[in-house]
Amino acid sequence: MVEHGFAEACDKKEFGGRSALFSQVGKGLRLSRIFSKDGKTLIIGLDSTFAGGQVENLWRTRSILTSVLKSNPDAVILSKGQVTGLESLIGGRGPSVIIRSDFTNAAVGYSTLPRKKLEHVKLVNPREALTLGVEGVAAYLLVGDEDEEARSIRIVSTLVSGCRKLGLPLLVETIALGERVTQANRLDCLKLAVRMAIEAGADLVAAPYVGDEKSMRSIVEVSGQTPVVAVDDAGTPLSELRNALSAGCLGLLLRERLASGDVEETVAEARLLVHGC
Repeated sequence: MVEHGFAEACDKKEFGGRSALFSQVGKGLRLSRIFSKDGKTLIIGLDSTFAGGQVENLWRTRSILTSVLKSNPDAVILSKGQVTGLESLIGGRGPSVIIRSDFTNAAVGYSTLPRKKLEHVKLVNPREALTLGVEGVAAYLLVGDEDEEARSIRIVSTLVSGCRKLGLPLLVETIALGERVTQANRLDCLKLAVRMAIEAGADLVAAPYVGDEKSMRSIVEVSGQTPVVAVDDAGTPLSELRNALSAGCLGLLLRERLASGDVEETVAEARLLVHGC
């Protein structure tokens, strides 16, 4: 009985060690598929309402995704409903799929400062994400509002624990918004958000493009070894986002720019900017 119990305990310990190793290998493989061979990535976000401007494309997700796929992005961010409803388009050898795990009203029109009454809620857990067969999980991290900042870091921290166990990469998209954020201190708030995301355990961080190479470089510098991608600012010419890549960002995340206009052409231009082809 004692020998059997000891052997069983050893087996559990060995399995536990292997499980941790396998999850790390799995996360590494999934993360590598989000990036291209050149170590950079173009991510297209179709996961939330487009902010401001014309929104006629919002209601045509299937046709928009079809146009997006023609220009071969490296990854797309989709909501749970989109993943289940667009399976026929994203299966096979298409781009990696990252599932949006939460919702925040800060993602709609968040360029307008200041803003109050922020909300941030969790929608999808890592096990659901793994069951859906996606390559990664995306979550927001908000700074600038005392209550929502605490709730946001709790959501991200919980996701980190679950994603690590299951070998899923976690992309944390930082947003600086709230009563404590102004145009004057927004950059410092974003750097704080990036640092918080990394310390919480993010595998990849997305930060808004803040207008120039120097500012973006300061964001990349606080990220250490964690990859950073720049989130597109729809009010900035796409060609200007080259500054983010020159600053050390390893890719772009496009969302609002796709709200209207020629989606295929926009994604193709962004791919040329990121990958040179």
